[in-house]
Amino acid sequence: MGVARIVTSMARTHLFFPIFGKINDRFGTPMWATLFVTVAALPLCILTDLPALVNMVSTSAVCVISSLIYL
Repeated sequence: MGVARIVTSMARTHLFFPIFGKINDRFGTPMWATLFVTVAALPLCILTDLPALVNMVSTSAVCVISSLIYL
């Protein structure tokens, strides 16, 4: 869940709620950010069929890679 790390970074720079910037002492992971991303993605995963999810992920990956190439 790489998105949880982005949410954590945003929280640490005061662009998102501070609770999501906290790191678990025992495991060193962003526990609250991971929980938030999981709960936010759950309805999408439940209500969408697999081919549509694959299309969304593929399109998102192409957009990210193409934006990095042109920077």
